[in-house]
Amino acid sequence: MIVVSDESIDAAFEIFNQTSEEELQQLFERFSNEQPLILGYIFAMSAELDVENYKDVLLQISLIIWQSFLLEAKSIPEITSDIIYGIEAKKMDRLDGLLEAEDENSISQENILAQAPQPNLLEFISGQIDDVEEEEDIDDATQLMLFTILEVIIECFDEVINRRNLKIILN
Repeated sequence: MIVVSDESIDAAFEIFNQTSEEELQQLFERFSNEQPLILGYIFAMSAELDVENYKDVLLQISLIIWQSFLLEAKSIPEITSDIIYGIEAKKMDRLDGLLEAEDENSISQENILAQAPQPNLLEFISGQIDDVEEEEDIDDATQLMLFTILEVIIECFDEVINRRNLKIILN
């Protein structure tokens, strides 16, 4: 099983931050060609959850997530709509519950990380969302929505990579 390391996340973050505008555009085009449904998911969820103002943040963090997985796995199968909607359904049910919950402990980062297949990436996105919150003073509900969208993306990549590796091992 591939678990994205902090080193791969740091390297992907550096790739993103060290590229020129032209290289960044090429990276984005490659991402959109290789993972068009993830790109569509980002646009759709930005509009649906009323976080349209943060679409660029979601795109930037998603590129870093994708690059992090690429550094570990070397190639990533295309994510299907079945994978996206299956994972999204579970996460959105949890999001609805958390937004309605009065028990702050149910939302704790420790509880979410303990169940995560990619804890390093979840810690990374949590830090990135905290940085955005400091700059733009976004409310807790919006932060939770951004986190959930990015968590779905992480688990989609995890699913296609680790399921593929399991098939290779079993064959």
